[in-house]
Amino acid sequence: MQKRTLIMIICMYLCILTTANAFDNRLIISNVTDTKMTISWVTENNCIGKICLSDATQSLVKTCYDDRGESFVGDTHYITISGLKRNTDYFFSIVSGEEMDDNNGQQYQVTTGNSVIPMGSFQPAGQIFLRDRTTVATHAIVYIVISNETEQSAPISTLVDQSGFWFVELVNARQNNNEQLFRVTSSDILHVSVEGGVKGKYSVEYIARDNNGGKDLYPPIILE
Repeated sequence: MQKRTLIMIICMYLCILTTANAFDNRLIISNVTDTKMTISWVTENNCIGKICLSDATQSLVKTCYDDRGESFVGDTHYITISGLKRNTDYFFSIVSGEEMDDNNGQQYQVTTGNSVIPMGSFQPAGQIFLRDRTTVATHAIVYIVISNETEQSAPISTLVDQSGFWFVELVNARQNNNEQLFRVTSSDILHVSVEGGVKGKYSVEYIARDNNGGKDLYPPIILE
């Protein structure tokens, strides 16, 4: 059953990377709720990234910049867009430096979900290092898909902080259609993918567990 689940996860990521990959930018849409979403991608060179967001009429709604600041320059780009309307189609293009990716003129599309209220807390956490096993992997992106024997969640994500740590609130995870919450349990599997751009990447599976106030962290991840 776990082998079947892993194949499902791999197919899901291949689907995302195939349909959202006009410039080989490894574009991922994650953290979709009723009011916000995160769009992230990787570029070959360091540059400023931004999102041009449109509504269903193709009218420009807003221009959004990296969570790390409007002037952030890097090869990983991570933009959270908030203030959205529930159950609404949005369209966007990404801009990397002077280059725009509008999905071959079609723009990328995402639909926000229902309004649902998460309850409780379930936060896995860990630390990530570069290949030298000493330098922390600041600005790397952590993607997580939760799965059990019958279903998998939509992708959720977070940035690695200045001390190399990551944590994510699993009770915010949604089902694959982003409509309802994914009810995570301590027997679920976390499929964790770390994207560090030129700094490297790594993928690993964990049994879901709370970090217990920092007392129960996952083993350190070393990017390859």
